[in-house]
Amino acid sequence: MEPKLHAMRERIYRIIFESDTKIGRAFDLVLIFLILLSVALVMLDSIPGIHASIGNILYWAELLITILFSAEYLLRLYSARRPMRYAGSFFGIIDILAIIPTYAALFAPGLHFLATIRILRVL
Repeated sequence: MEPKLHAMRERIYRIIFESDTKIGRAFDLVLIFLILLSVALVMLDSIPGIHASIGNILYWAELLITILFSAEYLLRLYSARRPMRYAGSFFGIIDILAIIPTYAALFAPGLHFLATIRILRVL
């Protein structure tokens, strides 16, 4: 692997998988905030009055957060020393289960509530 590419991969690994640096801790805090925000958006969207007035905004916000989670998952796979091992690990499975419901809801809208699985990521 090219040295610059290897160094970038290692830097991404440190930020995402280790929280002993300032940027790693900040990454974790932003991730926790996004998880909680995502769950709150799904909960708000389940209230008929709120859904009727701002459901479209909640939908697009949730989709944006899912895209960010997807990018984060891909970065985890890219930077993991053993990507397939990570994908099959407890955390890898929780990560993929957290993003699948929103994409599935694009085809079957009744599945959107499953996005609350994301709260497991806070653990």
